[in-house]
Amino acid sequence: MENVYAIGLMSGTSADGIDACAVEITDCTRRRIRMNCLAFHTYAYPKGLQAELLELGARGSVAQLCTYNVLLGQLFAEAALDIARRARLRMEDVFVVGSHGQTVYHAPDEREVHGRRVRATLQIGDPSVIAVTCRATTVGDFRVADVAAGGQGAPLVPYFDLQIFGRNLNDGEVVLLLNVGGICNVTALIRNDSKTEVVAFDCGPGNMVIDGLMQDLFDEPFDRNGQMAAKGKVVRDLLVWMCNDPFLQRRPPKSTGREMYGKDYRMQLHKKAQQLNVSNEDFIATATEFTVEAVRSNYDSFLKPKLENNEGTLRRLLVSGGGVHNTQILRHLTTKFSEYKVGTTDDEGINSDAKEAMCFAYLAYQTLKGNQTNLPDVTGATEPVLLGKICPVLTPAT
Repeated sequence: MENVYAIGLMSGTSADGIDACAVEITDCTRRRIRMNCLAFHTYAYPKGLQAELLELGARGSVAQLCTYNVLLGQLFAEAALDIARRARLRMEDVFVVGSHGQTVYHAPDEREVHGRRVRATLQIGDPSVIAVTCRATTVGDFRVADVAAGGQGAPLVPYFDLQIFGRNLNDGEVVLLLNVGGICNVTALIRNDSKTEVVAFDCGPGNMVIDGLMQDLFDEPFDRNGQMAAKGKVVRDLLVWMCNDPFLQRRPPKSTGREMYGKDYRMQLHKKAQQLNVSNEDFIATATEFTVEAVRSNYDSFLKPKLENNEGTLRRLLVSGGGVHNTQILRHLTTKFSEYKVGTTDDEGINSDAKEAMCFAYLAYQTLKGNQTNLPDVTGATEPVLLGKICPVLTPAT
């Protein structure tokens, strides 16, 4: 049995701050892992940085990209140092820091460039800056290796989901793990014949469209507790138009991001809402309903057919990410997935806000152990690969 401390750092497609957690990882026998979150905190980005990062992904220069790569490394390092302090850990006792970084561009589908077929993804916040600042070995830039192997580079959380939530399932049991961040992604753990099948993919926008519309219409960063959506009504014609979305019909493996559901997408939405004379409150209510409708549409197309042998068995839907704080999203999920017991990952002992940061602490730990943690059936990669770049810190000779 091995017992180590690790730090996980995560900033998602909302680009509004850094989730940091300090964890204790207990590596037991028979490939069983226990994780205990010692401290968790979200560090908001400095005022104005979110807008600058979103602009960087769309129209930034190489000079800006270079500068922000180091700046974000410094911010991530500050978060790591503070979360260690909150957990009462010394950095010399931290086995590894795992940093997802900040995605500024995600283009996982092949395109031809100079006669080559190219997939690409870019996360900034250089792990070398974190390693040197924190004096701790750091693993970052997790997605590129999977992309190099022909994968989408996402989702990467399913390996964590399998290890943490999939080890004690009974035959016939189904667990859906739904992360509602800027983008919605789902992991299905399906247990049959003493084996657990993993199916996972991005479903569409999570909070990204809702947050963007709240900023456009109300100058608010997000819909706190779903209060604005609760005041409005779903406009059926607008919802049908939104659901006529090629990404929803696209078969997995698939992943998406702000390139598909960012500002340009919202401009199309505004135009359609104006044509239908939709009120601002109804606009937010409809966008919120679409987040859940996209999940259900993907479920019916790509997951439900796999569950023919699991009728009448225990089914749970566990939600994590910022969406757990939107009461309307949870209400719609409970209605749309009436055949499931709907809850959050907190019900299983995993902080729903900290889950993705915990995941990257865990992936970093596995990378240092030499274990491949992408799931080719999920990402579309041709082979399992070691994820992340290792930035070691050597103790100076005395």
